[in-house]
Amino acid sequence: PTYKNDKVFVPNQNGRVYALAITNGKVLWKRNMLTNLSSPAETIANAVILGSIKGDLMALDTNTGATLWHSYAPSSIFAKPTIYDSVIYTHTHDGSVAAFDAKDGSKKWSVSNNIPEIALPGNSSPIVLNNTVMIGSEFGTVLGFTVDEGDRTINIPIAIAKGSSPADKMVDISANPLLYGDYLIFASYQGAIVALDKDNGKMLWAKKSSVVNNIIINDNVIFTTQDDSLLKAFDIETGDTVWTNDTLKWRKVTAPIYYKGLIVVADFEGYLHFFNSLNGNYLGRYKLTPKSRIFNNGISAELIPTEKGIIVQSQNGRVYLVDAYSDKVIYDTILSDYKVDRGSEIDHISISEK
Repeated sequence: PTYKNDKVFVPNQNGRVYALAITNGKVLWKRNMLTNLSSPAETIANAVILGSIKGDLMALDTNTGATLWHSYAPSSIFAKPTIYDSVIYTHTHDGSVAAFDAKDGSKKWSVSNNIPEIALPGNSSPIVLNNTVMIGSEFGTVLGFTVDEGDRTINIPIAIAKGSSPADKMVDISANPLLYGDYLIFASYQGAIVALDKDNGKMLWAKKSSVVNNIIINDNVIFTTQDDSLLKAFDIETGDTVWTNDTLKWRKVTAPIYYKGLIVVADFEGYLHFFNSLNGNYLGRYKLTPKSRIFNNGISAELIPTEKGIIVQSQNGRVYLVDAYSDKVIYDTILSDYKVDRGSEIDHISISEK
């Protein structure tokens, strides 16, 4: 799901997308897009942006659900589209990077990239910095392209493939890169988490890590869930380990979020788990989804923290709004201090005549 202006937008794999009121969950509108929706939604102006497994890139009106425009990316869209200066950037499953005008969906450029023999099912979202669109590739490298034409300008390896089998050599960067102050953070599977200088690309530090889910940053600490569901926090300035917690090892947890001084994750059985963000102490869990012998009621979608609560979507499609707090945790802000730079944005998108 994604959230904007008191509305929660929920696309699902069977092609339906819902707009819900965050106050009570009321369905404000719904659409059947007649294609399997595969990427997290993003918003700009009055549009919610959706991606499909067939490469459809679509903009719907946030108030009515009407289609504003419909375009096509080079391949399946699993990564959340990135929006900067009213341009939508996609990183698709075939490794391609493409740019689209958010106003009408017209394609500005597209660049293809090689991919390995096998790769993780997800991709990292692009990030835009210094007039360069950067992605983490399936080869464990950071690739950069000019925002205007898509010319390749950067190729920085951050993880080295090891072993003899294709699976052993997998070093995909499937976690979204984050820019925090002067630090540009990338994390790979079976490789490393690294900090690059945002201005010159110099590697400031690298620590062994294996990350599949997205990461989050708050107060100069990077929070991760490792591929074995170990929770691990790193100091952003040095890369030193701040804390680790293996309570949930092998429980297939989601990406971590920061909420009211807590680090929150969900797992394959539908539990929410809560940790103290300062020291990693495990504070408890809450069974959110009902038990069932028929349906899979686990949680694998990324949790969405908002000022009004945490938005949770279970694997059976049900959406929840949950509040959480602990008297053992002192916090200054409800949400993380990490902010996304989206450049300048248009105010309104009209229905395209294309």
